[in-house]
Amino acid sequence: MRSLPCIVLNLCLTLHSIGSINTYSSDSDFTCFIERYFITDALHDLIGCTNRAEEIFIANTLAELVSEFYLRANLQWIGASKWIVRSLKQYDQKFADHLVEAFDVLYKTGDKNKVVQLVDKVLEPYGGQFFKRFSLGEN
Repeated sequence: MRSLPCIVLNLCLTLHSIGSINTYSSDSDFTCFIERYFITDALHDLIGCTNRAEEIFIANTLAELVSEFYLRANLQWIGASKWIVRSLKQYDQKFADHLVEAFDVLYKTGDKNKVVQLVDKVLEPYGGQFFKRFSLGEN
């Protein structure tokens, strides 16, 4: 398995080769682009997952990625662990409630629909899910 820095480097080289990097005007736009990719990757892993143990860990990763993306996109401080949800609640109580509810339903029942809808809603203003013309970490 490749390390994250190798995967990111591969992504950058691939994006440069297809011309996608040039459509972003700043480093923060490129960071948003990369984060969209990782969120989309985790979301697709979750959707296709049939192993409950793996599903739990994928969901944890996705919750953290989406929370961080939402806060960064809105120029808010991010945190780790309990500070993620505290930062979300401080900035947007309604969104925080929806996020917690979506993942709570997933953890309790295995129903992924609310998580998928929430992630799509978060990514939509930034171009939606991103998985076009390349893949990371695969030869």
